[in-house]
Amino acid sequence: MSRRSAGTAAGQRRRVLKAFVLACAVVLAAVAPSVPADPPAASRPAAAPAPSAPGRAFDLTVRNGRPVPGPVVLKVTEGDEVTLRITSNRSDELHLHGYDLRAALKPGETVELHLTARLAGRFGIELHHANIEVGSLEVYPR
Repeated sequence: MSRRSAGTAAGQRRRVLKAFVLACAVVLAAVAPSVPADPPAASRPAAAPAPSAPGRAFDLTVRNGRPVPGPVVLKVTEGDEVTLRITSNRSDELHLHGYDLRAALKPGETVELHLTARLAGRFGIELHHANIEVGSLEVYPR
């Protein structure tokens, strides 16, 4: 095929494509007015609430800077809503690595940490002042 005839064939393809696109636009314009507008909100059925992520709550007790009964492994799945309830008989700071969440612990008070498990992996839970790991949070992929 010569260069000139190749250019002519390409030009022909472009003209056919333009005609096709124009025909589609005409059809869409003709059909669009016949599509009813959204009904008023009052006549629409109420949408079902989105399913919420499962909630998981864990209680951790720390006595004299040590986890009781010992270090724990908390297992959840990505997307879970997680609550950690921590009670200590000493002041310290609890840190959940990876999520970089912290909670100030005061003697005899229960503190809660809330998070959505968005990161998969194993994350240490430690007391900063005592420099002791009290457990870990394992987040498994969904």
